[in-house]
Amino acid sequence: MPFARRRGGLDHRDGRHLRAPDGLRRQGDIGDCVGRVRFDDVMYAPRYDVTVTRSARAVEIDRGEVVDCGTVHTAPAVASVRLVSIDGVDPAVAVLVPHGGWAGLYVAEGVERSAWPTALGEAVRPLRPG
Repeated sequence: MPFARRRGGLDHRDGRHLRAPDGLRRQGDIGDCVGRVRFDDVMYAPRYDVTVTRSARAVEIDRGEVVDCGTVHTAPAVASVRLVSIDGVDPAVAVLVPHGGWAGLYVAEGVERSAWPTALGEAVRPLRPG
């Protein structure tokens, strides 16, 4: 399973809860967060709608952190992960976690798909038609 499917804030990989700090909760907010990756002062969100093709070449860049709720500077780390960059894609735009429970493509928050570099668009395929 490339990403954990979560219900009610429970990360089904290991039973941990990812939740917003008490001061950040709003009425009706159940506190559910999606595990994101932080690397070199950039926050990356997972892309559940695509998968990276086997033909995409990747280069190991460093280790990053999977983080809980919060900003790039305040979110607490919950795991350390190996990161690779996709050939032709600036790591400031997207990184790949190649293996393990957090495996998948992570794109920098705020980077819309229409702004993806050509190399990134060519390295992925949609999981759903459309």
